[in-house]
Amino acid sequence: MCIRDRSTWDPTKEFVLAMAYLHGGFLLLLILDFFICLPGLFFFKEHSVCILIVALLYTAVNLTATLMSGTPVYPIITYKDLASYIFILLSLALLFGTFYAVECCTKSRRKRIIFDDISFTDPPLIPRLE
Repeated sequence: MCIRDRSTWDPTKEFVLAMAYLHGGFLLLLILDFFICLPGLFFFKEHSVCILIVALLYTAVNLTATLMSGTPVYPIITYKDLASYIFILLSLALLFGTFYAVECCTKSRRKRIIFDDISFTDPPLIPRLE
């Protein structure tokens, strides 16, 4: 969807729903890929630092482009009203909430793989000092 004249455009319910469907479809494909094709891929809480750095850099670039050009990259994020900052905070909360949900799924998967691969007849993982 291309918007030629953003000065007269007002975000509508249809646009927000279209973007939610577009991004939600890709999210669904990623989730299916994660659980079906990449069962050995694990996420750890330490990875959230990388996500935070990318999110802050993306926000800084978006802020710079919006303020220097005078037209917002995303019509809902103008950086001139409180709603823009609330939207950014909610987006970050959704991003980290999704990440931690996936991290919890991989945590249970890690435990299951570890306990399935180790039997009680195997030698101990840590050698005993005698």
